[in-house]
Amino acid sequence: MQILPYQTKDYQGVLTLLKEENWLAFFDTHKEEYKKALTQSITYVAKENERIIGFIRAISDGVFLTFIGELIVQKEFRNNHIGSSLIKHLESQVPCKKLELISDADAFYSKNHFAIVGTGQRKQVLK
Repeated sequence: MQILPYQTKDYQGVLTLLKEENWLAFFDTHKEEYKKALTQSITYVAKENERIIGFIRAISDGVFLTFIGELIVQKEFRNNHIGSSLIKHLESQVPCKKLELISDADAFYSKNHFAIVGTGQRKQVLK
């Protein structure tokens, strides 16, 4: 497995992972914006034989905080440390003091040394 910076040619593979996880409700109506977000964010893809099997997308202030927006690993490749490897790769590439995220996969993130700190809040503003 290789972890590489996202390139626009990787879009279809990322879209496939989003579809498999049923995460397309928002992205279906905002495809162009999401394509732009992938290139403007800190995005890495995990590849096996040129096939995208996972990705991580984050935003960062470059000093204190990096927020992980998405981390998806294809179901057949889970439990092979790919998600953990994507997190470690992100940590090695972004100088920051804190990684934060919102997720329901508490057990996975707990194994990766994340701690629950309060509750997450979200407001979706559609224009």
